Amino acid sequence: MSQRNFPSADVDAATHRTTGHHHNLLCRVCGRAEDFVLGELEHHTERIAHQHRYIDLEHHIDLYGTCPDCAAANPLAEP
Repeated sequence: MSQRNFPSADVDAATHRTTGHHHNLLCRVCGRAEDFVLGELEHHTERIAHQHRYIDLEHHIDLYGTCPDCAAANPLAEP
């Protein structure tokens, strides 16, 4: 898993994607970004594409939340 920090939490993650297939976990507060892999999901997307006879399938998944550092800095935030 790699980690990147965006200059602003308002920056669109798509403009900062590196090459290659990956998914992002993004902090709404500081803009921290971490890549993650969902092997099980990849299997399902291929199955769905095959079932509907699609080719050249691609997808993008970004999950948004609050990173551990920002959560620790704001103890009143809900988990």
